[in-house]
Amino acid sequence: MLGSVLERIGTAQGQGRAEYLASLTQSMVISVDGAHATNPNYVDKHEPSHQISVNGGIVIKRNANQRYATDATSEAFIVGAAKQADVPLQYYVHRNDLPCGSTIGPITAARLGVSTVDIGVPQLAMHSIREMAGMADLDHLTTLLSTTWQI
Repeated sequence: MLGSVLERIGTAQGQGRAEYLASLTQSMVISVDGAHATNPNYVDKHEPSHQISVNGGIVIKRNANQRYATDATSEAFIVGAAKQADVPLQYYVHRNDLPCGSTIGPITAARLGVSTVDIGVPQLAMHSIREMAGMADLDHLTTLLSTTWQI
């Protein structure tokens, strides 16, 4: 659906199909959702060198099996934006011996061919009735996304 909506927007602005396809190569998708913070009760479920803290900054998600769409180009873009905005970053790498969820990032990247980065706001107890995130991270996300529009 996203590709169709984007093409219709381009058509409404006078773009032909070739121009629309060319614009995709100059585009970036920022796939944003929650990110698993390291739960103090289950520290052993997290990669030891990638501990994620609530209110510690926005999380860039990576996965060798492409469950997240982040690649070197998209990561470099978001790191540059975060430096410009003075927003702290954290890096999430899922343990390879545990099952991993996914986001719409890989689907979007595959279908549109657009460079995509998966980021998230750290939260505890994801998918439970007691999910919680930090207010500072919401401010970091707003600042980061606002900065990306200016780049």
